[in-house]
Amino acid sequence: MVYQFGLDGEDTKGEPMNSDDPNHRLEIYFHLVDVLALITGWSLTLITGVLLWFAPTDKCVSIVVWLFSLLQHEWGKLHLLMGVITLCITVVHLIIYQRILGKLNNRQNLWE
Repeated sequence: MVYQFGLDGEDTKGEPMNSDDPNHRLEIYFHLVDVLALITGWSLTLITGVLLWFAPTDKCVSIVVWLFSLLQHEWGKLHLLMGVITLCITVVHLIIYQRILGKLNNRQNLWE
């Protein structure tokens, strides 16, 4: 059973949270999607960065089709796109969780 806490972390006398509330389910779903988007974005950025490091610089007859047959500059474009998308997701995540981070730091506004 999950217990609910008040705004400043005080215990609300052990009252269980109402998990049947549709807004609570939507909030849990939103948090799950947010975390999965962050993990996926940073993983794809890392993978394209590693592939960019090992990608061939020019086409050669002796090169067998090398992972979608993309060259280094094409992997670079893909890596840049993944990085920009991931940074946007991270900024949205930080804006959404600014209130939570502020409470952890005992400040109302994180950027003060």
